[in-house]
Amino acid sequence: MRFLGAIFLSTFSLLGQAQTPPGSDIYIGAIERGENGLTINGLTKVTDNPEYSNQPYFFSEKTLYFTQEIDGQMDTMRYSIQDKSVKNITQSSESEYSPTPTPDGEGFSVIKVNAEGKQELWQIGFNGLPMKHLSPAIEPVGYHVWTMQDKVLLFVLGEPHKLKLADPFIETDEGVSIASSIGASLFAMPNTFGYTYSVHEEDKAPELWWYSPSTQTQKRIGQLPKGANYYAWGPTSELFTTDNGQLVSMPFIVDREEIVFTAFKPVVIKSEYCQSGVSRIAISPYEEQIALVCNRP
Repeated sequence: MRFLGAIFLSTFSLLGQAQTPPGSDIYIGAIERGENGLTINGLTKVTDNPEYSNQPYFFSEKTLYFTQEIDGQMDTMRYSIQDKSVKNITQSSESEYSPTPTPDGEGFSVIKVNAEGKQELWQIGFNGLPMKHLSPAIEPVGYHVWTMQDKVLLFVLGEPHKLKLADPFIETDEGVSIASSIGASLFAMPNTFGYTYSVHEEDKAPELWWYSPSTQTQKRIGQLPKGANYYAWGPTSELFTTDNGQLVSMPFIVDREEIVFTAFKPVVIKSEYCQSGVSRIAISPYEEQIALVCNRP
């Protein structure tokens, strides 16, 4: 089964300690293509509250999952795109971040912060109840993406942060180190059998790297704008990221395993919303839908 996924955790994980995340809201819009480039139209507000709202992920063409602060801790929410309604799925006493569907279709995985403050990878049922502690030998986990082999690529916090490949169902597996000084976004790259991550070195633009778990090979395929922390792939190998808060995109040319870097172009957001800057992005693999996490004015 080919599984495309990515995960994004909270701001506090990159800093290594809990703190109040910045205010933001989530919007859903449509990607439209024209002679002058891409535009985002029809933005609809998903969240509208003073608390933290972030980490959107399209579970289907009808549902968007995201992380929401409720009374000082984080829960997993489900948004019905058709009904424009929101439901709290987990309603737990511990914080969960970054919901992503698991390859078995039985639930979703999250980063759960336990009572001791440890960041662990867990599988949660669609009823909101914990099912299994995954990769228990690896902690603290910040972000992850499932691979086609039902393994996980993990962002492991440390000095520096590391990328590891692990079997989440083997309790003693400590994972294999792939790269260091990595960024937050981990993605399956469409139209390839590989996954991408970014490498962040001081005073340099982040480099974008591609990794194949099956062949254990990796290569640099381009770079992000300086200061960009997050990105997302469209289903046609189109990369979306930000440049000083401005949404930008770039098509990658993929021919077998040859990946050609082109150039970023601005994406126009035709809305009163999201004019104060975009932070995170999620792209629907089902149709031309995009979710944006936007700074509050």
